[in-house]
Amino acid sequence: MARKKGGNRNSYTTQQERRELRARELFTDRREERRTLARFFEDIIAEDRQPERPIISFYGIGGVGKSTLVSYVWDEFEKNHPDHDAIYINLDVDSDKAEDISAVQLLWNLRTMIFQATESSLLGFDFVYLKYMEKSNEEVSLDDGPVRHFFESMAKRSGVFGSLFRGLGTMIEILPIGNMMSRALRHMQERERERSLMESMGIDLNSIDQWRAGDIERKLPGLLAEDLGMFLVENNRSFILVLDGYERVSKKTERAIVEGFMASLLLDEEYSKRAGVVLLGRERTNWAAYDDPNDDARWNEHFIDHRHLLGLKEEDVHEYIEAGLKLYQREGNAALGFLLKQHATAIQRACRESTGPDGTQFYHPFYLDICLEALETHTNDFDPAKHIGRTPKELMNRFFRYMDEEELSLHITLAMAVEFDWELVSFLQSKNVIPALTHTEFLQFAAAHSYVLNADKIDTFRFNRLIHESLKTYVYTLAHDQKLALRRSVMAALLLYYDELLPGSSRITELGVRTTMRMYSRANMMLMCTAESDLISLDDAYARSQRWAHRYPDDFYQLRLTWNRKWLKMYAMKYGRKSKKIRIPVEGWMDTVEDMLTRARGMLF
Repeated sequence: MARKKGGNRNSYTTQQERRELRARELFTDRREERRTLARFFEDIIAEDRQPERPIISFYGIGGVGKSTLVSYVWDEFEKNHPDHDAIYINLDVDSDKAEDISAVQLLWNLRTMIFQATESSLLGFDFVYLKYMEKSNEEVSLDDGPVRHFFESMAKRSGVFGSLFRGLGTMIEILPIGNMMSRALRHMQERERERSLMESMGIDLNSIDQWRAGDIERKLPGLLAEDLGMFLVENNRSFILVLDGYERVSKKTERAIVEGFMASLLLDEEYSKRAGVVLLGRERTNWAAYDDPNDDARWNEHFIDHRHLLGLKEEDVHEYIEAGLKLYQREGNAALGFLLKQHATAIQRACRESTGPDGTQFYHPFYLDICLEALETHTNDFDPAKHIGRTPKELMNRFFRYMDEEELSLHITLAMAVEFDWELVSFLQSKNVIPALTHTEFLQFAAAHSYVLNADKIDTFRFNRLIHESLKTYVYTLAHDQKLALRRSVMAALLLYYDELLPGSSRITELGVRTTMRMYSRANMMLMCTAESDLISLDDAYARSQRWAHRYPDDFYQLRLTWNRKWLKMYAMKYGRKSKKIRIPVEGWMDTVEDMLTRARGMLF
């Protein structure tokens, strides 16, 4: 897949727009699901009715089109209801980090997105969250919109407090909040709304300073639901929450979210008229464990509308191909349209994934997109037998085998990095690991491929899960000499990059706590991916992770413990839980705990 040289930011934007337009025009079928979801949205904003069930759950294999379905229907909904008042939040937790996200982190992510959508106060929740952070000895970033908004609202009430806040300036990233919360507490005690909210939640503002972090943590899910519900009623607004990849969160986090947030928001007679939740995942949602034994109503039977999203049927594939023909015709590319029509049968065959009990054939939309990528890449040289094969497995093998050499090198290297941005790409180019390309060309690469997705941060990317797994498998099955070459180039460069980026505690002030923590997580993701791809042994990968962790003996303990648990899980999967090898990550976990205890003793004595 040769890249075109030159170009500018405008061409990157154009490619992004084309990709989004293409995804919309090629979206097929799902008519029943589209009608169901559209009606769900309409019932939520309607004043005279509400959804029969407050939760709708779409589940099915990865890449089958769940996220696209919701995005498509919401875009249609906004066009049909331009004056709607709904707060729409799409919270994507479908990542390798989701299983370790705590309930507090998930709630704060949700709170931040609500603020971004409304720029409105939820002062009760924000205050108690900050109190939790204070009790946990955690630092808080002023970059978080709700935090800045909270303290700005305090500043308007107090001249002294306002002077202190304004004196911090906009350059400060991390705020020590302990010395500011006492003034915030007095402000909360003066507000009737917040006092009433706290009383309903069993929170005594006069004694909250004596509460432990764990006591506060248990109150946060229900408190966010109550504060949000009051906001919806007070402002006559509606709320739609989409949780994408929901089943990847831990059971502990799920329990807190369901029993605290979901129950308080969706089972309240007043709030439930204004709120609805869409769950997207690979497995059927099962909340039976959270049923109230004293109530006949059951989550699974009475509150969740379960919808199994299967692959496309044969007629849907025909519709997809017809949509592709219209797309190429509109773009004035008759040659591609002719090739698509000529090879339609071969493309359909290569994408057939499964057969239902009644003999119905199902086809995966992701593989259809890959077939079009192959068609557009090879154009007149396109040969179905050579470039896509007869099965999805053959399709992915051929997709990489016949990719342009430079393009394949770029794909493999970025897949091993897991998450990638221009800073990393620039470094890899300086080490002659990947072909030379400009910043604009890198952005064009990201925009041109439907399987390159945005990660957590702007202009940071990752591959679609299916393409990433396929690339890992491709690397794993390479010949010994090919792997050796990758170890000497890609692996060595990635290790050097993170060695330089994670020098130790002395540079935290320069990089910022959040940036350092993000890079530490990215480094561990890279190590795990390369270990799974057989570019580094598991022991060597974990040893490198521990080397980086030991550079921060007094910092981000919780994050280090999280990654220790991930490594422990990886060792257990590879060697078994009874293997002596398990001692390696267990000892690393104990080292982190010892660091925590040493720090605590130093603070006390």
